[in-house]
Amino acid sequence: MQNQAARLLLAYAGDDEGFIDLTPEEEADLVEAQAEMARGEFATEAEVQAVLAKFRS
Repeated sequence: MQNQAARLLLAYAGDDEGFIDLTPEEEADLVEAQAEMARGEFATEAEVQAVLAKFRS
């Protein structure tokens, strides 16, 4: 009910951007990511570069 009310208000205000409906698994991942952020658990620069290297040509 709250989501529907929020969508109506946003539509009325002219904010046409849609909402993303998360699956239960995606929501759990998001909650865990937020908990990791709260604990200060971030990737190191080396870890970030290793992931990015996989996608570079």
